[in-house]
Parts: sequence; C-alpha cells; structure tokens
Amino acid sequence: MYSQHTQRFIELTKVLKKTESKTDTIFYRNGKPHFVNVRSTYEFDGGIAKNYTGKSNVYYRNGNIARETIQDDFGNYLNVKLFDKKGNLIQERITTEIDNRAENIDDYLEFKKFGDFKKTINYYKYSRKTKKWYKYKEEFLSLTENQFTEIRNILDEYGQIIRTKTRSYEE
Repeated sequence: MYSQHTQRFIELTKVLKKTESKTDTIFYRNGKPHFVNVRSTYEFDGGIAKNYTGKSNVYYRNGNIARETIQDDFGNYLNVKLFDKKGNLIQERITTEIDNRAENIDDYLEFKKFGDFKKTINYYKYSRKTKKWYKYKEEFLSLTENQFTEIRNILDEYGQIIRTKTRSYEE
C-alpha cells in the first residue's frame, strides 16, 4: 500500500488479488519506443479486473521522454511528470491522498464518482531574467464527494507568491 491511501480505501481494495502483470511497448516507425506501460490483472470473488499500474512512459519521436507516470496497484495516478521535447520538466502532478466512498468492490470498479483525492500540481518555465527553470504556478486540488476545491498560487522567479486564487466547483 502507499501512504496516499486512506484506511477506508485499503479496506475496500483488499479483496483484489494481483494475478498477472505484463509490460506493453508500442514503437514508432523509426524503431524508438512511443509508449511503455504495465497492465495488471486482478481477481476478486470470481471477477476479473485490469488496470494500468506501475511506471509508464510516453516518448517523443526524438527519443526524449514526454510523460512519466507512476500508478498504484489499482490504477490511481500517484505522480505524473510532463517534459518538453528538450527534456525539461514543465509540469508535475503529485497525489497526496486517495480515498473512495464506494460501499463494495463492484461499485469501486464500475463507478468513478466515488473516488476522492488530493493533488498538488506544479508548473515550470524558463526565466530569461535568472536564466533558470522555476516553478511559476502551484495548484492544490481536492475532490471530495464530486466537489472540487482549487487553490492556485502564481509565483515569481524567486518562489514568492504574487497572487492566490481559490475556487470551488462541481465535477
């Protein structure tokens, strides 16, 4: 289990037993990898479920990584990093809490509406003033019972908050 999982989530998913994991790779015509992922199969009470799990990578045609994704054993995103074609980190999404309000495993697997989470999203860009990459925006996103809450901070090149915006909205 991961530290992001709530106790309720752990109890809900303990009936899933991993039976198989397979790595899939899709290539560009130039022979370089385009997409590499792991697909896992689970059994539960006579049923079967499949999810992408573990580390997945998407590549640009030039061979540089475009997206690096880490998913837990149930397909929830734990960390996503996006890169530009030159290999610079431009966005990072970090999941800090994963919960689910489903009352049974069937509802969990069938309906996404029960899923709750908390994430931090960091955005990066290059500063011509300091000649360095810096975090220019950070978002704290929370989804609870179909209600999003977002806190967005805009930062200067030195990490100081310039302004903050908060909003809430329905999923």
